[in-house]
Amino acid sequence: DTATTEIYTLSLHDALPICVFIDNVGNLKPCFAPKFTKLNPEFGPYVHEHLFPGVTHNYAFDRFLQTMRSLVKSYGDDKVVILNSGIGTELQKNGDCCMLESFIYSWAWEGRNPNQKWTDIKERAKKNEWFIKAGRRLTALSYLDPSRKEVKDDAYWAFSAARLLEIIWWSNLENTGAEQLYQAHTGKSLQPLQEVDQVAYRTFENGVIVLNDGVENKTITINLPSEFHHKQLVDLYDGRRQVKVVNERIKVTVPMQEARIYLIMN
Repeated sequence: DTATTEIYTLSLHDALPICVFIDNVGNLKPCFAPKFTKLNPEFGPYVHEHLFPGVTHNYAFDRFLQTMRSLVKSYGDDKVVILNSGIGTELQKNGDCCMLESFIYSWAWEGRNPNQKWTDIKERAKKNEWFIKAGRRLTALSYLDPSRKEVKDDAYWAFSAARLLEIIWWSNLENTGAEQLYQAHTGKSLQPLQEVDQVAYRTFENGVIVLNDGVENKTITINLPSEFHHKQLVDLYDGRRQVKVVNERIKVTVPMQEARIYLIMN
């Protein structure tokens, strides 16, 4: 009555953080076992019983997830359950965080997934606003291919798309040329997502993220929130080009179909 499930427990001591990751969470097919009538005469009658007779497998799996969540929370409200993915199903409510695996980039296809355009990602995030407002989070896992010459751009695009929508992003950045993203601590958002002429941007405590979804290079002047008090930023992509804040504005140029991250200088 349960799906194929992997559970990774980082700690089971109530004095330490606990994160339980449950894989392969999704709608389940009906059980086919009762349809088998051929029996081995060397053994006794085959009996297949369900823990919850007469209901769907989704119901049984939902009960399992509820029990698991209650167990984890018994160690403290700061202990979390991460589901992969459960998004869009009745099972999603049982996760503190749900994972978007193969976010834009994956081992299963080459390059950027044409079915995960910027507009598609925004729409999916909008459908999950109820989840975020309930104090939960979405996390995205991208599989980057270091052999692609565009892999650094891939990393910046996936990171930026996720962070612009307040999604936690993670990936293996080894040999991608984008290892600096490990230190890209943007802090809390200071404004909602802004979009002008196919350019999306958002200001955070420690910098600005800009994503150009257009088919031309774009130069844009960004008005910064009054809470942003920094006077100079650095373009993380090359690590050298400085961007000055003038009259609470910055002017940046982002190549077509690419993203850039501008962070405060330490």
